Amino acid sequence: MSVRAAFPWLVRGVLGGIFAYAALGKLADPAGFAREIANYQFLPDYAQHVAVALPATELLAALVLFAPDRAWRRAGALAIAALLVVLLAAVTSVVLRGINVDCGCFGAGSGEVTWLTVLRNAALLAAAIYLVRLPDSSGESVGGAAGGVADGDGDDVAEAGRPARSRVDP
Repeated sequence: MSVRAAFPWLVRGVLGGIFAYAALGKLADPAGFAREIANYQFLPDYAQHVAVALPATELLAALVLFAPDRAWRRAGALAIAALLVVLLAAVTSVVLRGINVDCGCFGAGSGEVTWLTVLRNAALLAAAIYLVRLPDSSGESVGGAAGGVADGDGDDVAEAGRPARSRVDP
């Protein structure tokens, strides 16, 4: 396997590992994580709901990064990117408002939110966007000229404006 072919798997491994680890830390103590969320002073009435939904979503998205189908892997990367946009906004808001709060990123006691937390989340977002925009085997990236999802893995994913080809197995 070439470095070029291995790099996306390395990025998936790092990103998926970080999100799975973060999710498991939060799932281990949902009450503690809910307190961390409430400390952000951003919709504190929903902290208990977020404390359950966020880690479950993080874990699912992390696992989907390793799905055999490219469209599912791309969906996992897109879900992580969307989560990171929200998380990046939350930690940036806390830093700008001068609120001294623990991150809660990996569960209770994850350390104080600082500009380093913001930079870490921005780097993770860049990695997720890289995976979303990763060219398929035909060289087209998402949103490229071909449109649709052409993943080159032999399944029948419809391209933009064209029905999926049906495959007849002998």
